[in-house]
Amino acid sequence: MMKLKYILLVATVSASCSIKSNTINDFQRKLMSISKDELVISEFDKVLIIPGAGCTGCVSSAENFVMENFERIDRILVIFTAIPSQKMLKMKLGIDLNRQNVYLDKDNEFNAGNIYSFYPTVFYLKDGKAIKFEYVSPENKDVLNRLLDE
Repeated sequence: MMKLKYILLVATVSASCSIKSNTINDFQRKLMSISKDELVISEFDKVLIIPGAGCTGCVSSAENFVMENFERIDRILVIFTAIPSQKMLKMKLGIDLNRQNVYLDKDNEFNAGNIYSFYPTVFYLKDGKAIKFEYVSPENKDVLNRLLDE
């Protein structure tokens, strides 16, 4: 019985690590594809992906964070994905969406595959490469506040 518990624990940890690794790899690949076209990724140390739909309170919190801290988040790349309307997003946020640190994911690349999430997601970068990520969720509300501190 003890051996079975150990095997289940190892399998769970392995699966968790594999999922995280796949998510980071998928994100990195998509990030590099937009980097070639429009962005210099090395200028950013964090990426905040905000889906157009999902956990309503979480998405609203992320959007409010961007609105309230827009002038202070130059090192954070903000990616809006699954956007129903760019015009409505601009009216809703009341900010210039043509800034260097804002990317509108018109093809929903960052809302598919291993990256898809019901929650806004923060990816942490080092030398232009993703090293970890965390979700902005009801269980992890302070993620946005920490973005300004780190």
